[in-house]
Amino acid sequence: NTHIRNMGVHGVVGVGVAPAGAIANGPPSILMENSIVSSCKLHTLYILGGGKYNFYNSTFANYSIRRFSRRTPQLRISNWFSFDGISAEQIESFTQFTNCIVWGSEEDEVVLDTLPGAPYDLLNFDHSIVRVGEEFQPFLAPHLTNTLNLDPLFADFFTRNYRLREESPAIDAGINFPPGSTGYDDDFRGKMDSLRVGTFDIGAYEFIP
Repeated sequence: NTHIRNMGVHGVVGVGVAPAGAIANGPPSILMENSIVSSCKLHTLYILGGGKYNFYNSTFANYSIRRFSRRTPQLRISNWFSFDGISAEQIESFTQFTNCIVWGSEEDEVVLDTLPGAPYDLLNFDHSIVRVGEEFQPFLAPHLTNTLNLDPLFADFFTRNYRLREESPAIDAGINFPPGSTGYDDDFRGKMDSLRVGTFDIGAYEFIP
């Protein structure tokens, strides 16, 4: 239930460098639910050196508007690290996005940063909306599960209002969680009148007429 915004470089940075086995068997370094990250000069989320991260019903939104502009994909996810600045070493990487929106003004909003022949242990966008161009689609496709590449139709991104419009494809397009299983039953607003009812919507806001 947090909104991180107006950052000069990155919104959230995860540096997951750890010995083999320590990441897979431990809790996530970042567990984000019902949150929004927006208006960041470079990345809304930058994962450096692998690690373990879980994101649920969160909205990553970055637009070039007014006096704010950028030219980089807002999500950058890597599974390697250089300890000496010369050689690179693959690091365990487990990153899960569920019911998330990753959208903005760039044609490709996600870039995968990996070494040749060093695939991710786990990288999955499940029941999410992700903006990706045709050229990059083949690289990201193996990591997409029931995921849409459609404008989520925010109420007004120009004024940074990331609620959903009535015709948004994000409505009722998420995957449900049993009550209490993820720690939340309501949306970003955290109020009784914003409960997630019926099928979960994708993103931080549940559409409520």
